[in-house]
Amino acid sequence: MYTKDYKKLLAATGNITSIRVNEVTEEIESKSINNNNIKEIYIPASVIKIGEENALGGYILDKLVVDEKNQYYASYDNDLYDKSFETLYKCNKEGNIKVRDGVKKIIRGTFSGNVTSIEMPESLEVIDGWVTIPWSVSYLYIPKNVNKISSQSLLGLEEIEVSEENETYKSINNKYLVSKDEKTLYFVSKSATDILDFPDTIEYIYNHAFSYCNNLKEIILKDGIKSLGYSVFYSCNNLEKVEIPSSIISIESGAFYTANNLTEIIIHKKRGEISGEPWGAVYGTRVIQYDI
Repeated sequence: MYTKDYKKLLAATGNITSIRVNEVTEEIESKSINNNNIKEIYIPASVIKIGEENALGGYILDKLVVDEKNQYYASYDNDLYDKSFETLYKCNKEGNIKVRDGVKKIIRGTFSGNVTSIEMPESLEVIDGWVTIPWSVSYLYIPKNVNKISSQSLLGLEEIEVSEENETYKSINNKYLVSKDEKTLYFVSKSATDILDFPDTIEYIYNHAFSYCNNLKEIILKDGIKSLGYSVFYSCNNLEKVEIPSSIISIESGAFYTANNLTEIIIHKKRGEISGEPWGAVYGTRVIQYDI
Protein backbone atom coordinates (compact mmCIF):
# COMPACT_ATOMS: atom_id res chain seq x y z
CA MET A 1 0.00 0.00 0.00
CA TYR A 2 1.33 3.39 -1.08
CA THR A 3 -0.02 6.91 -1.06
CA LYS A 4 -1.67 7.80 -4.37
CA ASP A 5 1.51 9.40 -5.74
CA TYR A 6 3.67 6.45 -4.57
CA LYS A 7 5.81 8.87 -2.54
CA LYS A 8 5.23 7.00 0.70
CA LEU A 9 5.15 3.24 1.38
CA LEU A 10 2.52 2.57 4.06
CA ALA A 11 2.31 -1.22 4.34
CA ALA A 12 3.49 -4.49 2.82
CA THR A 13 1.13 -7.31 3.74
CA GLY A 14 0.15 -10.78 2.65
CA ASN A 15 2.31 -13.68 1.51
CA ILE A 16 4.85 -11.77 -0.57
CA THR A 17 8.44 -12.84 0.11
CA SER A 18 10.29 -9.95 -1.54
CA ILE A 19 9.61 -6.29 -2.17
CA ARG A 20 11.18 -3.83 -4.58
CA VAL A 21 10.21 -0.40 -3.33
CA ASN A 22 8.81 1.82 -6.10
CA GLU A 23 11.45 3.94 -7.86
CA VAL A 24 9.70 7.22 -6.96
CA THR A 25 9.08 6.40 -3.27
CA GLU A 26 10.67 8.88 -0.87
CA GLU A 27 9.55 7.55 2.52
CA ILE A 28 9.20 4.10 4.07
CA GLU A 29 6.92 4.59 7.05
CA SER A 30 7.57 3.11 10.50
CA LYS A 31 6.30 -0.50 10.82
CA SER A 32 5.38 -0.55 7.13
CA ILE A 33 7.33 -3.75 6.29
CA ASN A 34 6.76 -5.56 9.58
CA ASN A 35 5.94 -8.81 7.79
CA ASN A 36 7.79 -12.06 8.60
CA ASN A 37 7.08 -13.45 5.13
CA ILE A 38 9.33 -10.86 3.49
CA LYS A 39 12.92 -12.06 3.08
CA GLU A 40 14.27 -9.65 0.44
CA ILE A 41 14.03 -5.85 0.21
CA TYR A 42 15.40 -3.51 -2.46
CA ILE A 43 15.51 0.20 -1.57
CA PRO A 44 15.87 2.62 -4.53
CA ALA A 45 17.86 5.85 -4.79
CA SER A 46 14.69 7.93 -4.34
CA VAL A 47 14.18 7.03 -0.64
CA ILE A 48 15.15 9.91 1.67
CA LYS A 49 13.47 8.78 4.90
CA ILE A 50 13.02 5.43 6.63
CA GLY A 51 10.95 5.46 9.82
CA GLU A 52 12.99 4.83 12.96
CA GLU A 53 10.37 2.56 14.54
CA ASN A 54 10.64 -0.95 13.09
CA ALA A 55 10.23 0.29 9.50
CA LEU A 56 11.74 -2.95 8.15
CA GLY A 57 10.34 -5.23 10.84
CA GLY A 58 11.95 -7.29 13.56
CA TYR A 59 12.73 -10.26 11.33
CA ILE A 60 15.89 -11.49 9.65
CA LEU A 61 16.14 -10.67 5.95
CA ASP A 62 18.04 -12.91 3.56
CA LYS A 63 18.84 -9.98 1.28
CA LEU A 64 18.81 -6.23 1.85
CA VAL A 65 20.05 -4.00 -0.95
CA VAL A 66 20.17 -0.20 -1.15
CA ASP A 67 20.79 1.42 -4.52
CA GLU A 68 24.37 2.77 -4.56
CA LYS A 69 23.05 6.13 -5.82
CA ASN A 70 20.93 6.65 -2.68
CA GLN A 71 22.27 9.73 -0.88
CA TYR A 72 20.81 8.92 2.55
CA TYR A 73 21.15 5.17 3.14
CA ALA A 74 23.55 2.34 2.39
CA SER A 75 23.66 -1.45 2.74
CA TYR A 76 26.76 -3.32 3.82
CA ASP A 77 27.09 -7.02 4.57
CA ASN A 78 23.28 -7.26 4.30
CA ASP A 79 22.71 -4.62 7.02
CA LEU A 80 21.14 -1.15 6.68
CA TYR A 81 22.97 2.07 7.64
CA ASP A 82 22.71 5.76 7.00
CA LYS A 83 25.06 6.96 4.25
CA SER A 84 27.77 7.94 6.73
CA PHE A 85 27.58 4.48 8.41
CA GLU A 86 27.04 6.20 11.77
CA THR A 87 23.48 4.91 12.38
CA LEU A 88 22.67 1.20 12.22
CA TYR A 89 19.03 0.75 11.25
CA LYS A 90 18.79 -2.96 10.59
CA CYS A 91 21.07 -5.88 11.47
CA ASN A 92 20.26 -9.09 9.62
CA LYS A 93 22.36 -11.41 11.74
CA GLU A 94 21.69 -13.83 14.59
CA GLY A 95 23.64 -15.21 17.53
CA ASN A 96 26.67 -13.21 18.67
CA ILE A 97 26.78 -9.79 17.05
CA LYS A 98 29.72 -7.40 16.74
CA VAL A 99 28.55 -3.97 15.62
CA ARG A 100 30.69 -2.30 12.95
CA ASP A 101 33.29 0.25 14.09
CA GLY A 102 32.16 3.81 13.40
CA VAL A 103 28.52 3.27 14.35
CA LYS A 104 27.36 6.03 16.71
CA LYS A 105 23.65 5.22 17.04
CA ILE A 106 21.41 2.15 17.16
CA ILE A 107 17.61 2.33 17.21
CA ARG A 108 14.46 0.29 17.80
CA GLY A 109 14.17 -2.65 15.43
CA THR A 110 17.89 -2.86 14.73
CA PHE A 111 18.24 -6.43 16.04
CA SER A 112 16.07 -9.54 15.86
CA GLY A 113 14.96 -11.68 18.78
CA ASN A 114 17.49 -14.36 17.80
CA VAL A 115 20.48 -12.30 18.93
CA THR A 116 22.22 -13.70 22.02
CA SER A 117 24.98 -11.14 22.59
CA ILE A 118 25.98 -7.73 21.22
CA GLU A 119 29.46 -6.22 21.24
CA MET A 120 29.19 -2.46 20.86
CA PRO A 121 31.98 -0.41 19.20
CA GLU A 122 33.90 2.32 21.07
CA SER A 123 32.36 4.83 18.64
CA LEU A 124 28.81 4.24 19.94
CA GLU A 125 27.06 7.29 21.45
CA VAL A 126 23.29 6.61 21.42
CA ILE A 127 21.03 3.63 22.21
CA ASP A 128 17.48 4.73 21.49
CA GLY A 129 14.00 3.19 21.23
CA TRP A 130 11.71 0.63 22.85
CA VAL A 131 13.51 -2.67 23.60
CA THR A 132 16.34 -1.82 21.20
CA ILE A 133 18.37 -4.48 22.98
CA PRO A 134 16.32 -7.70 22.45
CA TRP A 135 14.97 -9.76 25.36
CA SER A 136 17.24 -12.60 24.19
CA VAL A 137 20.30 -10.59 25.31
CA SER A 138 20.98 -10.85 29.06
CA TYR A 139 24.28 -8.90 29.34
CA LEU A 140 25.40 -5.65 27.76
CA TYR A 141 28.64 -3.66 27.98
CA ILE A 142 28.31 0.10 27.47
CA PRO A 143 31.43 1.69 25.90
CA LYS A 144 33.00 4.95 27.08
CA ASN A 145 31.47 7.32 24.50
CA VAL A 146 27.79 6.49 25.04
CA ASN A 147 26.02 9.65 26.22
CA LYS A 148 22.35 8.85 25.63
CA ILE A 149 20.44 5.69 26.56
CA SER A 150 16.66 5.33 26.51
CA SER A 151 15.81 3.30 29.61
CA GLN A 152 13.08 1.62 27.54
CA SER A 153 15.77 0.20 25.26
CA LEU A 154 17.21 -2.04 28.01
CA LEU A 155 14.07 -3.65 29.45
CA GLY A 156 15.11 -7.30 29.18
CA LEU A 157 18.66 -7.11 30.51
CA GLU A 158 19.87 -8.96 33.59
CA GLU A 159 23.36 -7.43 33.68
CA ILE A 160 24.71 -4.12 32.49
CA GLU A 161 28.33 -3.00 32.69
CA VAL A 162 29.64 0.47 31.86
CA SER A 163 33.16 1.49 30.93
CA GLU A 164 34.85 3.27 33.81
CA GLU A 165 35.86 5.94 31.30
CA ASN A 166 32.24 6.79 30.48
CA GLU A 167 31.49 10.36 31.62
CA THR A 168 27.67 10.08 31.54
CA TYR A 169 26.78 6.72 33.08
CA LYS A 170 28.08 4.14 35.52
CA SER A 171 26.92 0.69 36.58
CA ILE A 172 26.68 -0.52 40.15
CA ASN A 173 27.20 -4.24 40.75
CA ASN A 174 26.17 -4.76 37.09
CA LYS A 175 22.64 -4.41 38.47
CA TYR A 176 21.88 -0.71 38.21
CA LEU A 177 22.49 1.88 35.51
CA VAL A 178 22.86 5.33 37.08
CA SER A 179 24.13 8.76 36.15
CA LYS A 180 27.80 9.40 36.77
CA ASP A 181 26.97 11.48 39.85
CA GLU A 182 24.69 8.65 41.11
CA LYS A 183 21.69 10.98 41.40
CA THR A 184 19.54 9.45 38.63
CA LEU A 185 18.57 5.79 38.35
CA TYR A 186 17.87 4.67 34.77
CA PHE A 187 17.68 0.89 34.94
CA VAL A 188 17.34 -2.00 37.40
CA SER A 189 18.28 -5.56 36.44
CA LYS A 190 15.34 -7.82 35.63
CA SER A 191 16.89 -10.49 37.84
CA ALA A 192 16.92 -8.20 40.91
CA THR A 193 15.38 -9.82 43.99
CA ASP A 194 15.87 -6.85 46.31
CA ILE A 195 17.18 -3.28 46.28
CA LEU A 196 19.17 -3.36 49.51
CA ASP A 197 22.28 -2.13 47.67
CA PHE A 198 20.33 0.69 46.03
CA PRO A 199 22.55 3.84 45.96
CA ASP A 200 21.75 6.25 48.82
CA THR A 201 22.48 9.25 46.58
CA ILE A 202 19.65 8.64 44.08
CA GLU A 203 17.17 11.52 43.81
CA TYR A 204 15.36 10.83 40.54
CA ILE A 205 14.12 7.45 39.32
CA TYR A 206 13.80 7.70 35.55
CA ASN A 207 11.01 6.42 33.28
CA HIS A 208 10.69 2.60 33.21
CA ALA A 209 13.58 2.08 35.63
CA PHE A 210 11.92 -0.87 37.42
CA SER A 211 9.87 -2.11 34.45
CA TYR A 212 9.47 -5.92 34.28
CA CYS A 213 11.28 -6.49 37.60
CA ASN A 214 9.05 -9.47 38.32
CA ASN A 215 11.12 -10.84 41.21
CA LEU A 216 10.29 -7.83 43.38
CA LYS A 217 7.27 -8.05 45.68
CA GLU A 218 8.12 -5.04 47.81
CA ILE A 219 10.09 -1.87 47.13
CA ILE A 220 10.96 0.48 49.98
CA LEU A 221 12.62 3.57 48.57
CA LYS A 222 15.24 5.28 50.69
CA ASP A 223 14.94 8.84 51.94
CA GLY A 224 16.31 11.29 49.40
CA ILE A 225 14.16 10.21 46.44
CA LYS A 226 12.57 13.36 44.99
CA SER A 227 10.90 12.23 41.78
CA LEU A 228 9.44 9.14 40.10
CA GLY A 229 9.23 9.14 36.31
CA TYR A 230 6.62 7.78 33.93
CA SER A 231 5.91 4.01 34.05
CA VAL A 232 8.62 3.48 36.67
CA PHE A 233 6.98 0.21 37.78
CA TYR A 234 5.55 -0.79 34.40
CA SER A 235 4.56 -4.48 34.28
CA CYS A 236 6.06 -5.32 37.67
CA ASN A 237 3.59 -8.20 37.83
CA ASN A 238 4.44 -9.46 41.31
CA LEU A 239 4.92 -6.11 43.00
CA GLU A 240 2.51 -5.76 45.93
CA LYS A 241 3.89 -2.88 47.97
CA VAL A 242 5.78 0.36 47.33
CA GLU A 243 6.86 2.67 50.14
CA ILE A 244 7.85 6.22 49.20
CA PRO A 245 9.79 8.54 51.54
CA SER A 246 8.83 12.05 52.70
CA SER A 247 11.51 13.53 50.43
CA ILE A 248 9.33 12.88 47.36
CA ILE A 249 8.35 16.02 45.43
CA SER A 250 6.76 14.68 42.25
CA ILE A 251 5.31 11.48 40.81
CA GLU A 252 4.67 11.47 37.07
CA SER A 253 1.41 10.29 35.55
CA GLY A 254 1.40 6.54 34.95
CA ALA A 255 4.17 5.75 37.42
CA PHE A 256 2.30 2.64 38.65
CA TYR A 257 0.71 1.77 35.29
CA THR A 258 0.17 -2.00 34.70
CA ALA A 259 1.64 -3.03 38.08
CA ASN A 260 -1.49 -5.16 38.37
CA ASN A 261 -0.92 -6.64 41.84
CA LEU A 262 0.12 -3.40 43.53
CA THR A 263 -2.32 -3.09 46.44
CA GLU A 264 -0.33 -0.98 48.88
CA ILE A 265 1.30 2.37 48.11
CA ILE A 266 2.60 4.10 51.22
CA ILE A 267 3.59 7.75 50.84
CA HIS A 268 5.12 9.52 53.82
CA LYS A 269 3.50 12.86 52.99
CA LYS A 270 0.20 14.57 53.69
CA ARG A 271 -2.62 13.88 51.23
CA GLY A 272 -2.68 16.58 48.57
CA GLU A 273 1.00 17.44 48.69
CA ILE A 274 1.69 15.37 45.56
CA SER A 275 -0.56 15.98 42.54
CA GLY A 276 -1.76 13.44 39.97
CA GLU A 277 -3.07 10.70 42.30
CA PRO A 278 -3.48 7.74 41.68
CA TRP A 279 -0.69 7.89 39.02
CA GLY A 280 -2.02 4.92 37.05
CA ALA A 281 -2.48 2.61 40.05
CA VAL A 282 -4.79 -0.19 38.89
CA TYR A 283 -6.86 -0.16 42.10
CA GLY A 284 -7.06 3.62 42.30
CA THR A 285 -6.78 5.90 45.31
CA ARG A 286 -7.96 3.28 47.81
CA VAL A 287 -4.53 1.60 47.81
CA ILE A 288 -2.67 4.84 48.58
CA GLN A 289 -1.84 5.51 52.24
CA TYR A 290 -0.56 8.83 53.55
CA ASP A 291 0.87 9.69 56.96
CA ILE A 292 -2.05 12.04 57.56
